[in-house]
Amino acid sequence: MSVRKKLIVVGDGNCGKTCLLTVFAKDQFSEEYLPTVFEADIVNMTLDDCNTVMLILLDTSGQEEYDRLRPIQYPGTDVVLICFSVVWPDSFDNVTEKWIPEVRHFCPKIPIVLVGTKNDLRSDSSVLEQLQKLDKKPVTTEAAEALAKQMRAVAYVECSAKTKFNVSKVFVTAANAAINYRPRKRVFNCTSFDNVTDKWIPEVRHFCPNVPVVLVGTKNDLRSDSSAFEKLDRLSPVLTEVAEAMAKKMKAVAYIKCSSKTRCGINSVFVTAARAALNPRSKKTF
Repeated sequence: MSVRKKLIVVGDGNCGKTCLLTVFAKDQFSEEYLPTVFEADIVNMTLDDCNTVMLILLDTSGQEEYDRLRPIQYPGTDVVLICFSVVWPDSFDNVTEKWIPEVRHFCPKIPIVLVGTKNDLRSDSSVLEQLQKLDKKPVTTEAAEALAKQMRAVAYVECSAKTKFNVSKVFVTAANAAINYRPRKRVFNCTSFDNVTDKWIPEVRHFCPNVPVVLVGTKNDLRSDSSAFEKLDRLSPVLTEVAEAMAKKMKAVAYIKCSSKTRCGINSVFVTAARAALNPRSKKTF
């Protein structure tokens, strides 16, 4: 079976996206950094005896000035590589802060492979010295794997374009994901706790990246209602501790549970929101 699939690569500028693509497609490596606007290439891959794939590779710029242009490349995408440099912690932080929200917004049902680049620099003394001066350390494999699991990526692959370590594995993993991935069926419901992560955080962070968020748990009066529990089909109500952990992870101003029926917590929701609007946190730039 021969198929055609489109792969797009995103991540912070200078995190190693272009080098990764160039080594894979052309077997060329350059130490020089030149910001990318948009570039494309095509590679024919044989995955096994039955499957070959024409992989259309699209490189993008992670620079902020191209944020409005990049979305035109997303339509028709079959798999996304979100890249960060293992020796640049800020690029790892921006996977959560910028790239997951953007990708989930424009490609909500498309498989993602999380890629850690520049693996060869993990033990480079000069790089480690520079990081130490900034009171930072390389991103650990364990931290990246945990993030991949949290963001429901197909896989996390660590690589080095310079040494060619795992470069092929990155694209084999991506190609297989593009061919075989089946999104989980979900019914989007604004009262669903799961969809806070899957739908609402990505949407809000994309359109309102620097606006404070308050996480609100509604219908608190039904927490001990036996008939409501039966309708949950053996699932348990969302625990307060779990919701508070979610609020912390998504960097919400607060988590408040309330009930419109009993009016419990209603005033607190809007007082908290008003205070957040009047005293927003300092903005973060990417």
